[in-house]
Amino acid sequence: DSNSIYECGTNGVYVLGANNRITNNTIYSVKRNIWVSSDSNTIQSNEMWDALWMNMLISGDSNTITNNIMSTASGSMSGGEGINIYGGDSNIISNNTIISTTEEGITINIGASFDEADTNVITGNAVSSCGLQGIVLDATASSNTIQSNTIDTATDGIDCSGPGNIIDANTIYTNSANGIN
Repeated sequence: DSNSIYECGTNGVYVLGANNRITNNTIYSVKRNIWVSSDSNTIQSNEMWDALWMNMLISGDSNTITNNIMSTASGSMSGGEGINIYGGDSNIISNNTIISTTEEGITINIGASFDEADTNVITGNAVSSCGLQGIVLDATASSNTIQSNTIDTATDGIDCSGPGNIIDANTIYTNSANGIN
């Protein structure tokens, strides 16, 4: 809680154990700001910027990611994604602000062990100025809910190729290709 973490080699915060709280931290200028590889953690009210690979990688289940701010503030390590759910199920991603990524804002995709990413909820997030899509669900991501997000200035606002996902009440504008693909 309330740490200032910067210019580390690979990860600003790396969590292997369950039931942790990662809150009120300032993390910047690392390759990956936060990597959570376990279940039932809360990642809340952190400020992150200038990640080379991504701001947050989540490869566990039932995590809550809320009220975080991620951006490419100074551009010194400008790269990567905002949040990547990598094979995790039942995660809640809510009320985050993601600005100026060079890739996707939020991605849900198959994990390293070919774990599908299902029943995740993405709601109330503001995603802006992404180099690629605002929110992406790959072909293996099913039964996820994408609701009440605001997405602008990406290639596609939402790119969803998996089955049985709910996309509802989002505000999507000023994208160079599609609103929803």
